[in-house]
Amino acid sequence: MTVLLKEILSRAEGVPLADIQCPTGKVEEGEKVIGTLPDDLKRLYTVMRIAENERGELKHRISKLGSLLDLDERQTNDATRALGVIRNRFDLAHSCFWHSVRHTFPEIVNTEQIGLRENWQLVTIPDRQIRCVAIPIPASILPD
Repeated sequence: MTVLLKEILSRAEGVPLADIQCPTGKVEEGEKVIGTLPDDLKRLYTVMRIAENERGELKHRISKLGSLLDLDERQTNDATRALGVIRNRFDLAHSCFWHSVRHTFPEIVNTEQIGLRENWQLVTIPDRQIRCVAIPIPASILPD
């Protein structure tokens, strides 16, 4: 098992249930509640959100330094390396979480549109209809 995967799973095991914040969105019309997330997935969700926050904070700190073009080579390498490490952590935590959700709820394994709502409710989200809007083009701008 990779060091990064072990780190993510270890972090998840260490998350106290009392510290977990659940999603706050309400179930919307047309969404179907599939079930409620078990505690281990709540912990993994928290690790994913922490990694997401770390990524955002590092991006913000780098942007405050100015353009990477304004930094010397060592600073640029350090910044891009740190961002890459954090991005990898987020990507793996995100993938682990959503694949684990689909493994826990096999009835949605092939469903693309899923989400979390208040009280850890897992929902399927209906495909939204694509709407075409016709915009008239003035004849004066059309080629002859």
